[in-house]
Formats: sequence, structure tokens, C-alpha cells
Amino acid sequence: MRKEDLIVVPEDLKGIYERCAPEHIPIATPEMARFLYTMVTMLKPKRILEIGTCIGYSARWMSKAIGKEGQILTVEIDKEMAKQARENFSKGDYQNITLIEEDAKIVLYDLVRKKEKFDFIFNDGPKGQYLTYLPYFEELLNEKGVLICDNMFFKDYIFTEEDPPPRKHRTIIRNMTDFIHKISYHEDFTTTFLDISDGVSISYKGGSKK
Repeated sequence: MRKEDLIVVPEDLKGIYERCAPEHIPIATPEMARFLYTMVTMLKPKRILEIGTCIGYSARWMSKAIGKEGQILTVEIDKEMAKQARENFSKGDYQNITLIEEDAKIVLYDLVRKKEKFDFIFNDGPKGQYLTYLPYFEELLNEKGVLICDNMFFKDYIFTEEDPPPRKHRTIIRNMTDFIHKISYHEDFTTTFLDISDGVSISYKGGSKK
């Protein structure tokens, strides 16, 4: 048995992954997608917020887990990615997904202003913006809600000590390192990190550090 054989991918999602891999479209890995599916199935959130729709792969996984009773709001700034996501959502029973094509910072600000609340947030947006998004996530997440962030290890550059990372990545790495420290010691979150895909953080809003 191979490691990849442990990840069962639904038939209607295999085509998306197989097409995206050679085209280097940054969708969730099968391992990460299955992890999301399992978490949503276990937690049974009523409302999910996703930052970074891409072409809708992870949203479709979560949609299968949340069922028709739940709702997913997903945000994507790239017009072409959003177009493909809408096409993918139209190919199945995904009426519980609402896509907003806009800058996540604008959407997050508006959601906070409207006092919207979510039980589960999946953050897979621009890596250099995680620290900027955190105060909004804190406001938007219900008590006992869960925040999951992908790509926390950023190709393992986070752990690089001897060789300097490529110059183009240094700002992202600095911001991600600051985010890791902030979320780890945040008064309102209990956080752990898992070596799944490119690293994932799971933060439970419960204020255990008070």
C-alpha cells in the first residue's frame, strides 16, 4: 500500500485534482482536503467562512461534509479562479456555497461591520496577510469555533536557520513567523500545529490561556 492510497477522493472531485496538479493550480492537497472534510464532519458547523476559494476544490469538499443545512461563504479575488469556481459549483448540488469575488480584507471588514458570525473558518488566502486577517477572524468566529490555516510551514522556510530563504519570500516568511507567534500565545485561542501537507494550524476559540 502507498501513502496516497490512504486518501479516498470522491469520484466527482478526482477530475479537478488531476487537472490542477500538472497546471500547478494551488488547490488543497488530497491529504489537506480530506482533513478538512473530516473536521467539518466532526464539528458540524452551521456557517463556514473560507478565505481563498481558488477554483472551489476545498469548498466542494466542505460542502459535502456540512450538508444542506449548513452554509459556506467563500472569498476569491482572482477573477479567472472565481469564474472556474462558479463553473465547478454548477456541476453538482452545491447551493449551500456562496462565492464573493473581492479582496478578502474588504470582505472581512464588511462582515465584522455587519456583526456576522461563523462556527468554522478555513484560511487559505495570501500567506503574507495571515497576521492582518487575525483580528477579523477573532471577531467573526463564534465562541467554541475553530480556525484552520493552511500552508503554515511555507515550504519549510519557516524552519530555515542557516541558509537565507529566497529574497522574494522573506516578507511572507517574516509575517508568517509573526502570525505563528501571535496565534500560539493569543488569549482567546488554543492552537496546535500539524505536519499535514505544507503545515496546518488548528485554533480553538475558548480563551484557555486566561
